[in-house]
Amino acid sequence: MVAEAERCDLTEIFVTNRQRLRRIASSIVQSTSGADDVLQDAYLKLLGAQTAVEVKQPLAYCCQIVRNMARDHLRRLSFESGLMALEEEGQYVPATHGQPELQAMRRQNLAILSDALDEVPVRTRIAYEMYIVRGMTQRDIGKALEVSVGLVNALIAEAGEVLTRQRHLMTWD
Repeated sequence: MVAEAERCDLTEIFVTNRQRLRRIASSIVQSTSGADDVLQDAYLKLLGAQTAVEVKQPLAYCCQIVRNMARDHLRRLSFESGLMALEEEGQYVPATHGQPELQAMRRQNLAILSDALDEVPVRTRIAYEMYIVRGMTQRDIGKALEVSVGLVNALIAEAGEVLTRQRHLMTWD
């Protein structure tokens, strides 16, 4: 019976001081519609609260509930804004897998490079691929192919010259 009388007193105080509580909420959330949402949530919380203790300062209790609900409202808004973006922000985002035209041009360029490297001797192609694709040093390539570092340098330069002559066939993005 004490809880029922207390709840009636709290709701009555809440309704009586609605404008004051709205100003408190509005000062925290910085919007009138947000303040109205906070007041509604706070009122529902008051209605649903089943407290067995007596509230000694019911107005202060209502104000604290409104402040807490307003802070929760701001936290929820900041969390949700981190999850969602405006529709306009996603209109000009490039495709994750690239554009089909670019992929076709790049494949065509790789085919041109591969055909050009087919023209050079096998040892030259292997040296060039070890240097460019695998990122090996010229000294390590020389050890692997059992040739001097100077010859490795010449092989890489030869492959580079062949590829440069094919440059006019390639398309650029």
